[in-house]
Amino acid sequence: MKYSLHIHTSSSLCSSNKPEEVLSYAKKRGLNGVAITDHNTIAGALETYKLNKDKNFEVVVGEEVSTDVGHVLVLYVKKAILPGKIEDVLKEAKRQDAICILAHPYNLFQDKFLKGLGGKNGRKSITSDNLDKVKLFDAVEGFNARCFLKKDNEMAMILAKKYGKTIVAGSDAHFPNEICNTYVEFDKKYTLRQAIKKNHIKIYGEKRYLFINKLRSTIKVYAGKNKKQYKIGAD
Repeated sequence: MKYSLHIHTSSSLCSSNKPEEVLSYAKKRGLNGVAITDHNTIAGALETYKLNKDKNFEVVVGEEVSTDVGHVLVLYVKKAILPGKIEDVLKEAKRQDAICILAHPYNLFQDKFLKGLGGKNGRKSITSDNLDKVKLFDAVEGFNARCFLKKDNEMAMILAKKYGKTIVAGSDAHFPNEICNTYVEFDKKYTLRQAIKKNHIKIYGEKRYLFINKLRSTIKVYAGKNKKQYKIGAD
């Protein structure tokens, strides 16, 4: 089974992906499912879920939630989770029996140049004083196709292995040409949830159109009217 994880739709201010585009691209590439994870909302995920009429293709309703130690990918969420302290976000996610993934824990370029997009701590990487928080997750995003530096993903891999966490890959797609940049693969005897829980995941990924799409996302955010979507204290 092949799934593309960490995909945004136009419900994220920084993305232009239409739900129907996501479904079309993913199915043309022979994938069996996608996880829609917009910033602090599940509107796009629900829309994509409703549009999908293929019983052999799964749309996972997810969300990328802003916390005080970075972003959390929550899969199989039933109700949108408000951004806030990591402990509160994970507690609510577990209450909903959702899968919790630490997203791009080391995004050094963004920490230095783009941290204003996420509020004071919205884009902060995992640091020595909060490493213990990794234990609370089901998995770590070891490869993110939007990380500029090779070192970012290498450090994420090391972090996941240190804590014995399942390593997943995320396309972090904001535009159509990124939708299938990465995917995870697992035996069809498992569901995606089971494969992550049991650590039976293989990852595949590449980086394409990275600089131009990063620039497009940044412009969209700063030209938009709802920058609160990316802040810890967003409504």
